[in-house]
Amino acid sequence: MATQVVIGCADQTMAAAIRAQLGEAADVELLAVAESTSELVRTVVERDPQLVVVHDALGPEPVHQAVRDLSLRRPASVVLMVVDGSAESISDAMNAGARGVLTHPFSFTEVQQRVMGAIEWSRHLRRMLTTAGEDATTDGSRGRVVAVTGTKGGVGTTTIATHLAWDVRRQTPGLKVLLVDLDLEKGDVTSLIEAKYRTSVADLAKVADDLSAHTVMDAVFEHESGLSLLLPPEDIRDVEWVTPAAVRLIMALLRQQFDLVVVDAGAHVTPVQAAVVELADEVVAVVTPDLISVRALRRNVAFWESLAARKPAEVRVLVNKHSRAQEVQPETLRQLSPAPMLPAVLPEITRSLEKAVNSRAPELVDDKKWWERLREVGSALGVLAALERRREEPPPPEADGGAPSTRRGRRR
Repeated sequence: MATQVVIGCADQTMAAAIRAQLGEAADVELLAVAESTSELVRTVVERDPQLVVVHDALGPEPVHQAVRDLSLRRPASVVLMVVDGSAESISDAMNAGARGVLTHPFSFTEVQQRVMGAIEWSRHLRRMLTTAGEDATTDGSRGRVVAVTGTKGGVGTTTIATHLAWDVRRQTPGLKVLLVDLDLEKGDVTSLIEAKYRTSVADLAKVADDLSAHTVMDAVFEHESGLSLLLPPEDIRDVEWVTPAAVRLIMALLRQQFDLVVVDAGAHVTPVQAAVVELADEVVAVVTPDLISVRALRRNVAFWESLAARKPAEVRVLVNKHSRAQEVQPETLRQLSPAPMLPAVLPEITRSLEKAVNSRAPELVDDKKWWERLREVGSALGVLAALERRREEPPPPEADGGAPSTRRGRRR
């Protein structure tokens, strides 16, 4: 079967040259030639090719930014065409997410080598994603993924994601619940739950091409409460390993292993966050009752839509830290919001949270209204329906009455 290719090149001479070389180097089907970066990104989203070949002089947007945007899409390999084949140019291309670099004028050997390598990588990635999805569907264990995002720092994204996952696991001990902290540079889950871990999501990303369910589970920390955690790297230098492509593979395997995966995706739109927003079953955008938060919500939702990650109508807005003394009330937020709002509104409980945060123990939050509202959020997201389905299933033979697991994860 021919490999589908999209070329991004406004230089007609170079475009003709690469078309001829591609035809000789591999069995390819040319879908389109885009003459601008915006046209290129749009075409890739619509046509879903296996290979994208881009001229580094394509505009008007910076081509490296376009390559990063393309890395958010389906598992297509990007090969960059350059005139300057210096080490710096090659390094910049690879850092942007390209799978290879071709120097103009092209040689048949170079084109064949780079293109075949990129095609094989794309096929391998697609096979892994397809296999993971089919396996999960076949055995009925395809877990639900809920991504919790913020509109700015301090809105309560991590608290909500952590407490939602914690409470679901507390309600149904037999449910396999995972909390993933993908706020890679500012992740704060371990400030709310004590976890001394040795492996992180970056360790999985480093071996993304050879991932297995066993490898993924080795990186998961099991808290004594029974809640599972997958956490960000402590070394900031390891963050660069966590790419959108790696996240897609990791999440596909996590769906097989867990009934519910709650992801803290942070407050800033990044390639990794956009990938999570695209693949999640539900996306929650947390806002506080102030106009700064609403403006940030509008910006983030617009970014996701422009990246074709998620439409505004598919985002759920959750109001946190509400009190009747505030000038901006939920009714006003509902009118200003670019996306539908969840009916539940979470109250301001700073004092109730203080002891739990200091002790890193969510169970110390004793505000009943907080947990009631959080369960309303879970119900609206379909989490409680998943719990009911789980309750209807017969317990596994080795079950011990549903007591929380005390097996500890990998530690330092």
